[in-house]
Amino acid sequence: MLAKYNDVLENGAERIFAMVENQSAHRIEIEKKAIEADIGRGKSGLRAGIALMLIGVGFAAYLLYVEQIAAAVTVISVVDAQPSPFGEASYELEHAAFG
Repeated sequence: MLAKYNDVLENGAERIFAMVENQSAHRIEIEKKAIEADIGRGKSGLRAGIALMLIGVGFAAYLLYVEQIAAAVTVISVVDAQPSPFGEASYELEHAAFG
């Protein structure tokens, strides 16, 4: 079938294969960039989650320092209720180990 392309256009079959190979390489490069972007967004979310957790713990420590125990317990409860920034697996392990 591809031999007929050579009859119509010089090196027609070879051109088609080259076009398919170029398209495949382009698609692979686009997918690679998309995966790298997803990884970057995941890392940014992880950093933001850890930062917010540290801010919450620091604020609770300050509240304990100024003897606002009920407020400190509330802040720690809110921080603890958030999902683990390290993923569901570490959350399950943490709660299995510590109840």
